[in-house]
Amino acid sequence: MTRKVLIVDDEPEVFASIQSALHKEPYEFISASSAQEGFNILDEQPVDVVVCADEVPDMKGVEFLAEAQKRHPKVLRVMLSGSADREALIEAVNTAGIYRFVAKPVQPAQLAKVLREALQVSRVAEAQMEVWAAAKMQRQAMQKLASPDVDEESASEETITAARYAGFYPADVT
Repeated sequence: MTRKVLIVDDEPEVFASIQSALHKEPYEFISASSAQEGFNILDEQPVDVVVCADEVPDMKGVEFLAEAQKRHPKVLRVMLSGSADREALIEAVNTAGIYRFVAKPVQPAQLAKVLREALQVSRVAEAQMEVWAAAKMQRQAMQKLASPDVDEESASEETITAARYAGFYPADVT
C-alpha cells in the first residue's frame, strides 16, 4: 500500500526538491500551498503524514498542525522550520503534537529517515488498533456465551468464531 505524504508549504521549490530527492521512496507526495488547501486535501482523502512549513500564507504552521491533529488525529505531523527557534519547537510539540521537527534547508536523507520512522509508527498504531478491536470483539463474544439465556444454537457464528479464536470454545463443537 502506497503511503501518502502531504507537504504544506507555499514555496513550490521546497515541494519539488523533496519530491525529486525522495522519488525512489514508496510514497505518494501531495502538495498544498496554503493551510486551507491542506485542510481540503486532508478532508477529501486519507493521508498518513503531514509535513508543514512553520509559516504558510493563511496561518502559522503550528496552528495548521494543531487543527490537523484535532480533525485527523491519526495523521502524523512533521514541522519544517527555517529557524531553530526553541520556543517555536516547544509550542509545536505542546500544541500540535508533532512527531518531528526538521530544519530547513531540508536534507533529503534526514527527511527520508523521518518519514520512514513516522510511517513505521503509523503502522504500529494501526496494528495496535486492530488488536484492540479483536480483543473487544472477543470480550463481547465471551459475554454473550456466558449469558445464561444464550444456548449454543442461538449463539451467532461470529460469536463462536471469536470465542474459538480466544481459545474459550471447543473447536469440535459446531
